[in-house]
Amino acid sequence: MLPDEGRVGLGAATIIKHKTLIFTYESPHEPPLSLYYTIPFMMAFGRGLWVLKLAPIFFGLGAIFMTYLFAKEYFSTRVAAVAALFMAVLPFAVEYSRTLYEHSFAPFFSAGAIYFFARLLRDKKPCSLYWFAAFAGLGCSTHIVFLYFIAALVASAIASGEYARLKVDIRSGIIASLVFLFCAIPFFCLLALSSNLPGILRSSGGVGA
Repeated sequence: MLPDEGRVGLGAATIIKHKTLIFTYESPHEPPLSLYYTIPFMMAFGRGLWVLKLAPIFFGLGAIFMTYLFAKEYFSTRVAAVAALFMAVLPFAVEYSRTLYEHSFAPFFSAGAIYFFARLLRDKKPCSLYWFAAFAGLGCSTHIVFLYFIAALVASAIASGEYARLKVDIRSGIIASLVFLFCAIPFFCLLALSSNLPGILRSSGGVGA
């Protein structure tokens, strides 16, 4: 068991035992939401070391599925199958899917955010906007480096001119903002409990999502 797995697993076990919420833990530069992804598996299968591997596996499969949906949305079923296969064998994806790091869940939220952003550009439905906001908020609450991903996504939309296709009414924009704020509560708790945001960003800058 790696130190990161022990830290995340201990945090999840603490939440279960004391029935309390944790907004900061022994990783001062990371939002604590990754602790909670492990809890359902620990409650269902116990607290064995092998249980710590289940959450990364589950989210890794989810990342493959979201990659398939995105490629199918933009290209074809055949391209989607190839993209999903490529995602499944990428070294970093394999590593993240078998080890309980805080950033093991980032590929799932990244792929999901891209998929629903692509859906939003195509169907322009509020539902796609709400799902994008949820994935963006949960991604920020899972790993701080997700902020760089959102910045890159916005920059690419502006550079490609895709942003011009977005037409969001005020009501949908307000609801999407509330969805994002709710899902990003752990992230904002991290900011509130830390007075060193530049240091947090620098310490996470070397971790790839």
